[in-house]
Amino acid sequence: MSPCVDYAPDLHPLPGGGFRRVFKPFTGRYLMKSNGKPLLDEMEACKVGSQILEGFLELADLNLWHNDFSVNNFVVDQELNVTIIDLGDVKFGLKEADFINNRRAYLLFQEHLMSPELARALSVQGWFKMYPDDKHDMRQVIIWKFGVILFGILHGYWPWDGQREGQDNLLDFGSSESQIPRVMERRARIMNDPLLLNEGLSQDCKDVLRAMLARNPEDRPSLRRLANCYPWFFQWTYNYQ
Repeated sequence: MSPCVDYAPDLHPLPGGGFRRVFKPFTGRYLMKSNGKPLLDEMEACKVGSQILEGFLELADLNLWHNDFSVNNFVVDQELNVTIIDLGDVKFGLKEADFINNRRAYLLFQEHLMSPELARALSVQGWFKMYPDDKHDMRQVIIWKFGVILFGILHGYWPWDGQREGQDNLLDFGSSESQIPRVMERRARIMNDPLLLNEGLSQDCKDVLRAMLARNPEDRPSLRRLANCYPWFFQWTYNYQ
C-alpha cells in the first residue's frame, strides 16, 4: 500500500475562506519543510527518487535529457506518484559531443543546486556571474542536481548547508543580501569538505548519495548505472506491496 502525505504547509499554506484545493499534486519544493526535518521517511523518499530515475531513463532512451531539472519541475500527489514537468529545456543528442557545453547558467534561486565545479568557476569569474565559462558534460550536472534534491528530501535540508531550523533552505536566495555569507560558506564546504549524511539512513541509500554527489563529475554514475548497480532504487516496491 502506498503512503499518503500532504505537502509542507509552512511553505504553501492553504488560503482561508473555505478554499478547497482542486489540483492535488504539488511540486517537489513542498517536500522541504522549514524546520530542517524530512517530511518523508527513507522508503517514501525512495519511491519519489525511483520514479524520477524511471522518468529520466525513459527520456534518455529517446536521447533526451532534462536540462532544467529542479524541485519546481516535478509534481507529487498524495500517494507519492511523481510526474516530471516543464520540458521546455530538454537537450537532444546523438553523439557524446552533443552533451558537452562550454558555458553554465547560474540562477540565484537555484543556489541550493550549486556544484563544486560551478563554485570553482564562479570563484574565478565572479561570484554571481550568470553565464560563467565552464566546459562540462550536462549529463553529469543533471546527476548532481538529482542527487542534491534526493539528499534534501531525505534530510530536510540541502547538502553542505547543515540543519537550519526556521530558514528557507536557500530556495529563495537572492531576496536578501543577508544570506550571502551563508552562501559563500556553503560553497567553500562544497569544494573542500566531505559529504555528511544522516547516520540513520541505510547503507544502500548512503552509497547512492555519495556516488551522485561525487566531487569529481567523472566519478558520478550514469543513469543506467544508477538503475543497475545501486540496489537502493526501487526498494520501495517491496515495502508497499
